[in-house]
Amino acid sequence: MRRLWPSFAAPALTLTLALTLALAAPTLLGAGPGPGVAEAQGRLPAGPTGETISLRGNGPGELLDVTLVAVTDPATPRTADPARDPAQRLVSVEFRLVNTGTAAYTDAPRDGSYLLDLGGKRYSGVARATTAGTEFPDGHSLAPGDRTTGSVTFELPRDARPSAVQFALNGGTADDIGQWPLS
Repeated sequence: MRRLWPSFAAPALTLTLALTLALAAPTLLGAGPGPGVAEAQGRLPAGPTGETISLRGNGPGELLDVTLVAVTDPATPRTADPARDPAQRLVSVEFRLVNTGTAAYTDAPRDGSYLLDLGGKRYSGVARATTAGTEFPDGHSLAPGDRTTGSVTFELPRDARPSAVQFALNGGTADDIGQWPLS
């Protein structure tokens, strides 16, 4: 049998390999800061209400710190709507957005916001003003370093039990998705 390396190199190579695996293990398992690891494993960055999650957009320099500030359930409509289905209720979710990237962020935050219920249904934001807060406008823009707070409204059945809120940049098409548990 022929050796591929000198006998004195085997212990050094073994030690190097062991150290490399020990240092890389948290990132490989999704616990470290490695980009895309959590997404590749089907998990999402998660945090409770009040926790800030950094999310990347699809374009260069697009980076927002997103904080779930408050959830109002049920939310009262700002104006009466006699055509509204009485079997439905409104839930308002307030987010704080801080542009920590190097590019301007222009988006409609409602388009990248989702409310999940315990039954596994995913609800998109709707254009309904409530008394719980000021709605994000469509085409909202933040320069690098700017911050804003606004609400997204969801309409769901009265018996649905919200379980989580999700947010993603670029109208919900960005790979990074923040998730905050509600229960």
